[in-house]
Amino acid sequence: MNPKKDLGIHTLVFLLLKLHVVCELHLGYSEILG
Repeated sequence: MNPKKDLGIHTLVFLLLKLHVVCELHLGYSEILG
């Protein structure tokens, strides 16, 4: 097991989740503001 590779995968997953949350919030605000 390569710890560095593992860390990279975890970082990528974290960034994808963060991006997803930001998109969801943006869409939510867009609907509220109309």
